Amino acid sequence: MTQTAAITEAITTLQDAENRFGFVRVEDEQFFPEWYEGLSEITEPEKASVDVVRRRYLYHRAAGDLLEGTVILLLVSPILALSGFYDPPFRIENPKTQLASLCVPESAAFSYQFCMKMR
Repeated sequence: MTQTAAITEAITTLQDAENRFGFVRVEDEQFFPEWYEGLSEITEPEKASVDVVRRRYLYHRAAGDLLEGTVILLLVSPILALSGFYDPPFRIENPKTQLASLCVPESAAFSYQFCMKMR
């Protein structure tokens, strides 16, 4: 009888996949030439900064899944900063929210508060 399991149960980390299937991380800069052909050269300090972001991500990712907030801290924010997206003419805008309360009878042991996105 064949036994099946969800992939997320059978393989839980990147390290597990690498060990089970013999995957090897490719460090060859020529691996995907379409990702860099026709672009201006980046400076050595920029390369060093991107390498730090890359190493941090690989270190934390090898131990298991990362939550969205962790990916934002490790990857998105540093890349946006390096790319100049925190500087003029770009601006961070927060979505408009409205705080609403749900009233429940006094006999209830709890109450809820939530934010609604304004359109």
